[in-house]
Amino acid sequence: MTRLRGYVPEIDGLRALAVGAVMAYHLFPNVLPGGFAGVDVFFVISGYVVSSSLARDAGKPLFSYLLHFYVRRMLRILPALMVCLVATAIATTLFIPDAWLSNTVQVTARYAFFGLSNIALVWASDGYFSPRAELNPFIHTWSLGVEEQFYLLFPLVFFLWLSPGTNRPRFHWIGRHLLGGLLVASLAYSAIATVASPDKAFYYLPSRFWELASGALLFQLQSAGMIRLHSKRSTNVAFFLGLALIASGYGLPGQESFPLPWALLPVCGALLVIAAVTSGDGHSATPKQLGRPAFVAVGKLSYSLYLWHWPVYVLFRWTVGLDSPTLIVLALATSVVLSYLSYRIVEFPIRTDPAALVVPGWRVAVSGLLSVFLCWTLASKIFAAHKRIGLSVTKDEQTWYSRAWSETPSGSGCKSEATAQERDGMSVFTFRRVSCNELPQGPRHLFVVGDSHAGAYGTMLYKLAQERGTEVVLFMKAGCAYMSLQRPTESRCAPFVDLSTAEILRRAVPGDVVLLASLRVPKLSDQTGGLPETERVSYSIEGDDKTERTRALDEAHALLGRLDKVGLQVVIDAPKPVFKSPAFRCSDWFNSMNAVCSGGLALSRDFLLEHRRPAMQSLAALAAANPRLLIWDPLPVLCPEEICRAVDARGPLFFDVDHLSALGNRVLYPSFLSTLEMRRAKRHE
Repeated sequence: MTRLRGYVPEIDGLRALAVGAVMAYHLFPNVLPGGFAGVDVFFVISGYVVSSSLARDAGKPLFSYLLHFYVRRMLRILPALMVCLVATAIATTLFIPDAWLSNTVQVTARYAFFGLSNIALVWASDGYFSPRAELNPFIHTWSLGVEEQFYLLFPLVFFLWLSPGTNRPRFHWIGRHLLGGLLVASLAYSAIATVASPDKAFYYLPSRFWELASGALLFQLQSAGMIRLHSKRSTNVAFFLGLALIASGYGLPGQESFPLPWALLPVCGALLVIAAVTSGDGHSATPKQLGRPAFVAVGKLSYSLYLWHWPVYVLFRWTVGLDSPTLIVLALATSVVLSYLSYRIVEFPIRTDPAALVVPGWRVAVSGLLSVFLCWTLASKIFAAHKRIGLSVTKDEQTWYSRAWSETPSGSGCKSEATAQERDGMSVFTFRRVSCNELPQGPRHLFVVGDSHAGAYGTMLYKLAQERGTEVVLFMKAGCAYMSLQRPTESRCAPFVDLSTAEILRRAVPGDVVLLASLRVPKLSDQTGGLPETERVSYSIEGDDKTERTRALDEAHALLGRLDKVGLQVVIDAPKPVFKSPAFRCSDWFNSMNAVCSGGLALSRDFLLEHRRPAMQSLAALAAANPRLLIWDPLPVLCPEEICRAVDARGPLFFDVDHLSALGNRVLYPSFLSTLEMRRAKRHE
């Protein structure tokens, strides 16, 4: 006999193993590299348990059957989820600055209210294993999105399976085989997508449907008597083999081949364990060990633990850090306390409230949908209030963010406008003066081209357009330097270099100015606070790096020749200081002691001069071969003393480890104007 329709405590024990693996992986990914596969175990459990629940409604009319199912799912999922999402939105607004690392947080949150965050993450190209993932407090809701989308389709599939075959044998045949057919189709799609589009394979329902469907199919096969464990030995073999497969899935690093083939391990393991604990024949007491009170207690809390542990971990990473044993224990304790409160105050009372159980289903459904909309509206208003209620100093956008282009109009009342568009994979910004009685004082056109460091000059360029009347056109592609001088242009960036160069040559006239802006030195760190050792070492003057630099220099000569040939004045910015810790993450009282900030916000000027020496030698070689070339060096202005600081008495000069702040732009503006004045002398040489 198989236990199919009643409560099986051992399944809660399996939930405990799943949530424990996920929580451990999120703290110690190197110790349990496949712990994220606990979600796959959850998928199998969900498919099985939901099938058991739907089977109890066999014989009901379709509308009543569907309404009863969706009401139960709403009561099970929505209350705790809505509370967690709104609370996390508040904490996010208070403590998380706006930056590249966090620019998908709000969109993920907004879609999470409607069970669509998995789709939003694919649109944002925010892979589960990307640097931004561990700093997005809503990213874990992707799995809830997959489940909720599964619930939209699956009840109809199951209803067909439950329908009697009397008078409609073909209809019944479809019902009996539809789930298996969809499972196979999903498995095939998942295998293809894992190679062709890993993010879609990881996040989308079509590539995960087979995992939930496998749990449902196990229930169907058990119900039909096609799977039954008849002996103690077979039960034990299934149980221990299932645990071994799950443990293998948790222990093996399968990130690059997920969901397939590596998800097969935890999924097959979960199926075997469920088959063993639901055998019900009493042949073996071993599987019943999963039904021990400790396992069951954690299993009952598993949903709340899954909801709360990740936002807690992420907020620790954004604030005090999550690197020491003390902080890890504190984060775990906070997660458990919040999960318990959520379970006792929100989840359990609503699910078991007799009054809620007698309310007409349509009222519960309408109330559930209305609560989702109201909570989404509340969270949106909280996000919109970031400037007013945020605790980070970075809410002062006019000081920190170079994209904060608006300036106080000059005494003459001159104003500028900024427009942006995406074209052929690059961002194009245009800054121009729109209302002013003064005649232009600067060059007619300034073309700026480069990577994100070109974009980081946004405030300065806007100011130039406003005060001098110069029309500025900025071509930018993040991660694609224009004349990096470290190595030749990467193949992925070659189209950007070719396209931007062609556009400048098409639009420019003799006498216009071109600013080539990129980093041109190896980074010492990034926004996450770390880089591989190979990326932190400066390029040497001799050895293997010299060959790469020579090839890059030859490429630079060729590009300069094309620009100079049509009479353009070229300006190249020399490397600015770079730092080991991101200023925006290390300037608040609640994050200054974070391990990310251990590198400090200051470095020796001599160290930085040596760090950029190879680049300066390349620039000197370019200048010697191109007498009209101007080299603009921001370092003396940004670092006038022996110690260079990302944040000094004037305020934050840098936003992160190497990108300028808006204040840094304003500090550099007079120096850049002086360089532009020098162009006149160069034109007559």
